[in-house]
Amino acid sequence: MMQENQSGERKRPDWLRVLGALSDSLKKRLGLLPEIVGLYLWDVSGRLGAQIISLVVSIIVARYLGPADYGLVSLCLIVISFMDVFANSGLGAALIQHPSPTTRHYDAALAANLLFGVFFTVLTWLSAPWVSWLAGDDRMTLILRVLSFSIIITSFRVVHEASLIKNLAFSTLNKAKIAATTLGGLIGATMAVNGYGVWSLVFQVLSHRLLFTLLLRTNTSIKPVFHLSLKPLHALWRYGLYMFSANFINHIFDHLDAIIIAKIYSPVEVGLFNRAKSLNRLVMKYGADSLGAVTFPSLAKIQDQKKAFVALGLKTEKMTAFITFGLLGGLYVCAESLILILLGEKWSESIRYFEILCLSGFALPLGAACGSMLKASGDSKAVFHLELIKKSILLAGLWIGFYFGLKGYLYSLIVTGVLSVFITFYFVKKSIGVPLTSLMSAPLKYACMAFLAVGCMYWLHFSFDNLWWKLGINSLTFSILYLGMYGIAMQIGSTRTSE
Repeated sequence: MMQENQSGERKRPDWLRVLGALSDSLKKRLGLLPEIVGLYLWDVSGRLGAQIISLVVSIIVARYLGPADYGLVSLCLIVISFMDVFANSGLGAALIQHPSPTTRHYDAALAANLLFGVFFTVLTWLSAPWVSWLAGDDRMTLILRVLSFSIIITSFRVVHEASLIKNLAFSTLNKAKIAATTLGGLIGATMAVNGYGVWSLVFQVLSHRLLFTLLLRTNTSIKPVFHLSLKPLHALWRYGLYMFSANFINHIFDHLDAIIIAKIYSPVEVGLFNRAKSLNRLVMKYGADSLGAVTFPSLAKIQDQKKAFVALGLKTEKMTAFITFGLLGGLYVCAESLILILLGEKWSESIRYFEILCLSGFALPLGAACGSMLKASGDSKAVFHLELIKKSILLAGLWIGFYFGLKGYLYSLIVTGVLSVFITFYFVKKSIGVPLTSLMSAPLKYACMAFLAVGCMYWLHFSFDNLWWKLGINSLTFSILYLGMYGIAMQIGSTRTSE
């Protein structure tokens, strides 16, 4: 029953006051970040929507194409993706970071990107026979040459995409992305049904890139022309060159662990690892990419207002830590149910791999949140040095994998993740002047809450034969525990503040 206070008003129970404090706290925290939260949801929904459409299309196309066709095009796309990094050359990020780019900056960036695009398209065309010889498949020559035209298409859209991101037009971006993915998928599926084989995948890629570029060109207010001017280009490259170098290093390491693991371990272990990793990255990488895409331009807009810049950066990091550790904890306790429901019993051995990956998954989103502060501040040199150090640490983890097996490598990711996040904090402190205690407090607090909630789940030990019931009860119980701890912590904090 509710008690009455001295004024005759009914006093709410303690548990209801805790939930009220939790709700008020969440509203207050998210209320300070309405723009970023809204843009983040737009970007995540766009990425997931495009991914779902691609998944449906791939299921249809896979009925008509074999694994060899997919493998062939995948090898060609790896080559194209590296050429894309060179063709971009960091000018897109430089335009986003620039406080007030003029028409001359956009014109010069477009001209430089198109020249790079033509150069790397020609380079890919000429080197295609050599690449196909290395791969041991002569069919790659013609496929790679046709796909090389996608490089110049992408180089044309970089400036328009940067303009939309700078103006925080993520709804426009994601509508264009979903439309291009849908039409490209329809073209690929239609060609596959009509017996065009591997070329259905090739023209799916080309049509997607072409339509996406045309839609961005149509929907942006910036209409740059080809006018190469060295002065504005030099101003952009002072920032963009380091960003290009950092992106290139990231691109190499995105593929490095899969290549090394494929060379060392058995096909079964590689398959289990890749399946667990793809499921984990579907959640964490899309979230981290969206976060970086949204916070970078938002912070760049206020880079000259240091106090507001730091305050927004820290609040974004706190929101990221809260969501990340809650999501990872939930995935960890639901790992068995998720794997068995989504993939089936034959993938049960990947459950442990997925659980270990959940323990190291915090590094990507936290790194993205703090890395956006460095990028937006204009210190691209620090971003480049940071990536060099982080990737050197990751190499040490791969070395451990040689000696202690695949699980040893996965456990090493937890250690290297902690080190990478701490080093990122150090760079942010050194470059921007944010205290380490301010950067570390939120991640440590929410990590402890997530670990305590997971510990309580193991102590409660719910057991259900029905996997859907098990998934639902485990996820609901963990959410109540995690949010309950958050509410109690906020209540304690508000009580101390009032005192």
